[in-house]
Amino acid sequence: MLKANEHPELHKHLKEKIHVKTIALRLLVAACVIITIVLFGRYLGTEIKMMETRIAGLGIWSPIVFVIIVIIFTSMFVPDTLLAVAAGVLFGLFWGTFLIVIGAIITSTMNYLVARKLFRVRTAAYQKRCHRQASRVVRLG
Repeated sequence: MLKANEHPELHKHLKEKIHVKTIALRLLVAACVIITIVLFGRYLGTEIKMMETRIAGLGIWSPIVFVIIVIIFTSMFVPDTLLAVAAGVLFGLFWGTFLIVIGAIITSTMNYLVARKLFRVRTAAYQKRCHRQASRVVRLG
């Protein structure tokens, strides 16, 4: 059996081959992400126009429904810039800004509480591990 230490040129060749595969895989993933974002953005653009029409037809309930939509979409990592533009068109500058801010506050609070509930134990373990490593660095200099 060949060992990489015995044949440095073989080791170098294998490293280069792995490096090329890694780069190719990263490029493939990046291309898939970009294609998905473009297609989703086109689809979402038409959907937002349809939502604007539907929300405008809800009358007095439209601000509440819009804030709920902001909460759901922002939690799913949809940029709120699109929703802010829609809010400005539907409700005007002042009320649109107000609704986006209210939706963002509610979303961030909800996401914080969910993350705190789900990841509290894991975060505490990570903090202990980091504290131990930091104390070793201080101790060893």
